[in-house]
Amino acid sequence: MQGSDPSVSPGEPSLVGTEPHDSHLQSATAQITLATTEQEVGHVEQGRSDAEVPLPQASAVEHSSTDTVQTYRHPLPTPTQDFYFVELDATLIDQNSHPPRSLYLDDGIRVIADSMRADGQRDAIHVIPNPAKPNRYIIGDGWTRVLATRSYNLNNGVLLAKVHTNLSEEQASWLGYSQNKDRNGATDYDLGVYYQGWNASGMDWEEIATRAGVSKAQMAYYAAFSKLESDVLSLVKATPQRFSANVAYHLSRLQAQAGVSVAANLANKFLTNEQTIKWLKEQVDDALAKLGRQGRKRNDSNTVMFQRRFSVGHYRQRKNGQVEMAIQIPDTSRVAEFNQAIESLLKQYLDPKDLPDGGPTGATPPGDAPE
Repeated sequence: MQGSDPSVSPGEPSLVGTEPHDSHLQSATAQITLATTEQEVGHVEQGRSDAEVPLPQASAVEHSSTDTVQTYRHPLPTPTQDFYFVELDATLIDQNSHPPRSLYLDDGIRVIADSMRADGQRDAIHVIPNPAKPNRYIIGDGWTRVLATRSYNLNNGVLLAKVHTNLSEEQASWLGYSQNKDRNGATDYDLGVYYQGWNASGMDWEEIATRAGVSKAQMAYYAAFSKLESDVLSLVKATPQRFSANVAYHLSRLQAQAGVSVAANLANKFLTNEQTIKWLKEQVDDALAKLGRQGRKRNDSNTVMFQRRFSVGHYRQRKNGQVEMAIQIPDTSRVAEFNQAIESLLKQYLDPKDLPDGGPTGATPPGDAPE
C-alpha cells in the first residue's frame, strides 16, 4: 500500500511526471502536466496527502491552447518512482476487475457531477497503467468521478489522476476500498459483493477479513447478500442504504425457512413503512417460531404409536391414524387369499366412500409401474 506523499516546500516548483513515463503519454488526450514558476504554490503541511489538497474550482482552471492540460493553483506532491500525476481523458480509464463498489446509481452520479461542476475536482483519482492495453489505465479510486465526467462532459472530459507505478490491479482495488471506507462511499451491499468477489476468486474468508479490517464473524452478515434471491435483491439494489448487512442476514434466515415470497413481502413492508431493524428482526423471529411450532405439530402427528417387526417385514401405526405395512408372503400361492383377507378387514374400519371401486384384482394404478 502507498505511504504518505512527500510535501512541497513553499515556492518550490513541483514536477508532475518523470522522463521514464513520457514515452507513452504523448497523445492529446493524456498530456503530462509540468508545474512552472508561474504556478501559485501554497503551503502544504508536513504529512498531508494529495487527497487532502483541494484543487481549484472549474472556473479557475486555465487551459493551454495546444492541449487539455490544466494549470492548478495549488501544489501537488513531488512525483517519485512510485507515482506521478497526469491529466487523462476519462474515456481512457477502465473499471477494476474487483471494484470496491458495484452500484452506481444515476442520482449518485448526478450529485457528484453537480459538486464537481460547482467546486471543481477537489482531489486526484487513483489509477494504474493497464498492462494489457497500452495508453489506457485501470481505476483504483474515483470511478464515480470518472462516470460523472463522462456523463456530464465535465472539464472537457479530463480528470487529474495520480498514476501508481508500483501497484498491481489487486492492490489498486484494495486502495480504492480503503478510500471508500474512509469517506463512507460504499454501502453494505457494495461491501458484501466486494468480499464475495474475492472469495469467489480464491481468497479465503480469513484473509479477506484481515485485509478488510472486519472480523470473520461479521463476514457472515455480508455474505448474506449473496444468498438473497432476485425478488428480494431487487429491493436491496434499488435502495441499498436501507438494507444493511444486518437486514440482509435476517432476510436470508427467513428466505431459507419460509421461502422467497415471504421474505420479499417482509422486505417490502420494511422498506415501504420505514421500519427499524429491531422490528424486522422481531418479525423474522416470530415467523420462524411459528414455522417451528407447525413443524413440531407435523412431526407429532407422525409419531409411531404401535409397531410390530417380523422377519419378513413390519407393521406400523402412527398417531394420525396412518397405517403402514410391508410384508412378504412366503407362500406365493396364498397371496390372493391374503389380499381378500386384508380387503375384508379394511371394510370393517373404512368409510364406504373410501373403499375401492371393485377394479380388477392385481391391476396396476395408472402411472405406477408393476414391481
